[in-house]
Amino acid sequence: MKNNLPALRKESGITQKAIANKLNITYQSYYNKEIGRSEFTISEAFKLSVILHKNINDIFFIDNNTKTE
Repeated sequence: MKNNLPALRKESGITQKAIANKLNITYQSYYNKEIGRSEFTISEAFKLSVILHKNINDIFFIDNNTKTE
């Protein structure tokens, strides 16, 4: 699953650290999730939609070019 978080954060003027604090996770954990090294939980995805004032579908999407196993 891919995300539009870098662009949406910039649009909202919020930093990775600020979002991490609002999600009660470390900056490093947030960074790894934003770049796709790990996944956001459903709860975190919902909180992100509230923080960024966006629909979850506007934040996360499936990359059709990615192989599934």
